[in-house]
Amino acid sequence: MRNCIPKLGLILISTSGNDLLKLVGKRLFYTLRIEALLFEPYSINELVEIMKSRLKEAFGKNIADELALFEIASFVKSTSQNVRHAFSIIQDAIEVSDENKVTVEVVRKAIEKQMKLAR
Repeated sequence: MRNCIPKLGLILISTSGNDLLKLVGKRLFYTLRIEALLFEPYSINELVEIMKSRLKEAFGKNIADELALFEIASFVKSTSQNVRHAFSIIQDAIEVSDENKVTVEVVRKAIEKQMKLAR
């Protein structure tokens, strides 16, 4: 009869940087068979490549200067380390841009805009 009971699994995902023990409590933690998968933050070059690829896919052409993408990647790496944040900045930069070309100047304006909203 016991063979009929399916094995269940539990996946816990944390992006808070807190220790899993603190999140679930000692009692539950020690009853789990933990297998941790750690994902390292993207490097600046990886962020740039991801942005290039997605922009090419979305627009069919290069709409951003490489220096502008490095500016975004540097900012994101030093703040949130979240690739979604990079795309949020690109979206704001496209809105700020007069000619749908993302330049370093346009990126700086978009970052300023986001920093003002965050305050």
